[in-house]
Amino acid sequence: MGGLDVIVSIQNAGKFPAIETPQLYVAWPGRVAMRPKKSLRGFARVNLAPGESRRVNFRIEPIDLAWFDCETHSWRIEKGIHGVIVGRSSRDLAALSAAIEFEMEVDLGV
Repeated sequence: MGGLDVIVSIQNAGKFPAIETPQLYVAWPGRVAMRPKKSLRGFARVNLAPGESRRVNFRIEPIDLAWFDCETHSWRIEKGIHGVIVGRSSRDLAALSAAIEFEMEVDLGV
């Protein structure tokens, strides 16, 4: 099972140099207890000149979508829709979102 690239385009529309820190979060279907609703899986610090735009590439690996099952001693990807969210912070995640659906539970065997 391969990974997934998430590419985000960022632009400084202002008149002054700026620093932006896009953050990538993964949200789980929510069936497994003892886990936060979302988890930070990547971030980047981007320096932008006035009017400049850049692309930022995040890579999501299968393990980033998994939880550790203590009973089977393995990492598992839960059945259901997993959210992939990019924003400026954990409180500002409306910038970009996508969904990945798993029709069955996946055992990574790791």
